Amino acid sequence: MSRRGRLRGERGYTLIEMLAATGAGLTIVAAMVAVLVGAYQLLQNDADRVDANQQGRTAMAQIAQLLNSSCVAGVDVSPIVGDPAPAGSTAPPSGANSITFYSSLSDAPEISQNVDEVVVFLNGAGALQEDVYRYVSGSTGDWVFASTPSSTATLVDNATDSPNTQSTMFTYYPFTTNGQLSTAADTLDAAGHLSASAAQAVGAVGIRFEAEPTDASHAPGSDIDLSDQVVLRLSPVANASGATSSTGATTTPYPCS
Repeated sequence: MSRRGRLRGERGYTLIEMLAATGAGLTIVAAMVAVLVGAYQLLQNDADRVDANQQGRTAMAQIAQLLNSSCVAGVDVSPIVGDPAPAGSTAPPSGANSITFYSSLSDAPEISQNVDEVVVFLNGAGALQEDVYRYVSGSTGDWVFASTPSSTATLVDNATDSPNTQSTMFTYYPFTTNGQLSTAADTLDAAGHLSASAAQAVGAVGIRFEAEPTDASHAPGSDIDLSDQVVLRLSPVANASGATSSTGATTTPYPCS
């Protein structure tokens, strides 16, 4: 057979063979795309969890540091601001998703005039926020603070009050008469505030919130639930049998005694 005849006799792919090969190729490509998309989603979820974890842990450490520096007023003045708030306070009283307290991170020798009124709260935009009201005048227990926050900081861009575990971000635990912390949290009033009398005996503050990634369109499961408890005391709870008030009476232990 001549060379031209041999070329004419060679067959190419049929339509069915082409369709089968194309289908197999598309199946392989689709599987590869699915693997790549899944890997990207896993990486994105990990990045979201790292973002939420970093924000949440940093915020928790900041709140704990401020609360650990709240024993600045002595045993007769509660570091937690209840409802009604003292006359010189311009911040909202402490409650379910907001806590107001005195704090000082100053190294100045006169602590009574280097006190801030700090508010940590869940704002209307869903962020965990910290407002600081600077000292204006007055002395221990009669401080007057600025009418507007002197500084504002966002601790967590997106946060919730851990709706799956509890309905409040802050819980308040009083001391009992034997100097131990109560296992039952104080009851808030109808407005969700802590009363001034209850604030006077608060010995520990429970903090719990859910930090979410900065990206509002994050995947489910990338939120981080954080909790901590800060005891408002300079000496061990077990060492206390009562605190001596300004009247000389031994009473239920005060915070910061």
